[in-house]
Amino acid sequence: MGLWGVICYGTVNIPEVGFLAVFLAVQIPLGPFCLAIIVVMLDFFMARCDFENALTRFMSNGAFAVFLIHYYVVNTCTALYARVLEEAGGLTIEFADISSIGCSTPIAQPQLFAGLIFIFVCSIVASFAIAAVLKMLPGLNFLL
Repeated sequence: MGLWGVICYGTVNIPEVGFLAVFLAVQIPLGPFCLAIIVVMLDFFMARCDFENALTRFMSNGAFAVFLIHYYVVNTCTALYARVLEEAGGLTIEFADISSIGCSTPIAQPQLFAGLIFIFVCSIVASFAIAAVLKMLPGLNFLL
């Protein structure tokens, strides 16, 4: 379960003042660490990942359009996977209400993992395909 699980579930009795002091003491080194890790990551990717091929050129050309449309594509792919689960898996997917994030229907772990992979692949492929089509339209190629 780990220390965080022990603290969250309350099986260890830690006074609130002690927990707050430890929590704040841990936060102090995280500020400089955050800046340092950003510099390390930038340096690593500038030194080791500086290449260009047809795939990276295609993806960089469509990145802004993907940024603009990916929200709609991810939601569409999620709705598509829910429909696949209903039809092929024999489940009835019911959401608690229109503003809920979760689903009230229990779904098995392998189906959730398959959904993650499906939505990831489907949304990446569809987003870049739609972005490529949008960039071919006259007028939009200057904006995107």
